[in-house]
Amino acid sequence: MFCSMCSSREELCRIADAQAALRRVATLVARGVAPGEILAAVTQEASAVFNADGALIVRHHPDGMGTVVARLGDNPNERSVESRWRTVACPIVRRRPPLGRDRHRVEAQRLPS
Repeated sequence: MFCSMCSSREELCRIADAQAALRRVATLVARGVAPGEILAAVTQEASAVFNADGALIVRHHPDGMGTVVARLGDNPNERSVESRWRTVACPIVRRRPPLGRDRHRVEAQRLPS
């Protein structure tokens, strides 16, 4: 039982850390900080939350290409910011339905009253 309590406590700490990271980024957005600074903060926070040596944020394009918009880390093999390359995730992203406002509006209309 003690071990399950420890793992639950560790999980709660991980969740609290992730929530704190989200709050810090949301605060930057609310203050109107420049997009480049927000993206840099997101890579830093993601790296810390996942205990990683670095992080990349990639913008996926409909043509199957991706562009690195932010990067954290010193690995020389990582893609540089603004580099454009074919990604494996782009075909997956294209297959998902769009998550625009119209889709939510249609789904909300289907709910029983």
